[in-house]
Amino acid sequence: MLQSLRARLAFLFAGTLVLATVIAGVVVVSLYQTYNRDQTVSQLRNQVDGLQAYYQHLFDRFSTGKVGGPQVITSATFETVTAAKVFYSGPPLFQGAPPSTRTLTDARIDQNFNLKPGQRRTYTFKPKDATREYIGVGAPIFQGDQNVGEIVLGRPLADVNNAWKNIIGLVGVGLAVGLAVALILATYVARRITHPLRVIGGAADKVARGDLDVNVVGKRNSDDELGQLATRFQGMVDRLREVDELERNFLMRVTHELRTPLTAISGHVQAVTEGVVGPDELDESLEAVN
Repeated sequence: MLQSLRARLAFLFAGTLVLATVIAGVVVVSLYQTYNRDQTVSQLRNQVDGLQAYYQHLFDRFSTGKVGGPQVITSATFETVTAAKVFYSGPPLFQGAPPSTRTLTDARIDQNFNLKPGQRRTYTFKPKDATREYIGVGAPIFQGDQNVGEIVLGRPLADVNNAWKNIIGLVGVGLAVGLAVALILATYVARRITHPLRVIGGAADKVARGDLDVNVVGKRNSDDELGQLATRFQGMVDRLREVDELERNFLMRVTHELRTPLTAISGHVQAVTEGVVGPDELDESLEAVN
């Protein structure tokens, strides 16, 4: 099957398109991972803004003695709503929180006391007793102008990086359709490329049988390589046709020139054979033949 130029071209085009599709798929997955990570960081930034504003408000009221006891919204509630883990450091921001509440020490994060109001910091960390890395965004807690604590919202980095698996089915269907279209396109292009060669091959077979009535140019544009090949092949056939015509004309002229003396010689021989020419006229007849 691969001995056919058309089949080899089709497989070459299809293979090239498959390779390009695979490379494009890898690039798309990489770009999607980067995009999803940026989106996750942006989402965590927005969520930690709300969490920080809530607990900053509670801390301000608690520090002035205006509120006491457990707050209505706990860290566990925020974790459920944000689908992220809460880590903190500093004063008892989570009043009434259970002892298992995670701290920055548990996350192996050193608190950044240089953060300014409104400033956020992105972390990549691996909490204690955890098997996966996390990505998180931290926001500071202030007592007046003094940075006294920090809240960090984090999510497993593997979940962020593997988010592309959620769309792998759609990507697979798209790739399958793309490859099918690529194979059809490759077959069509290979057929278009090899068609002139098949026409020239058929014309060569006719010329080999002595049939010079061929035309491989037709309306084809001769600007490309195959067109130039067809034009040159047609020129060769035209010259062979001219040579054949000259040969026939030459034979006709030679035949015409030889027919008259041969007819005369045949007539004299027949006359001698039939006795029309007598012995006295034989020398004259032979002289005429000579």
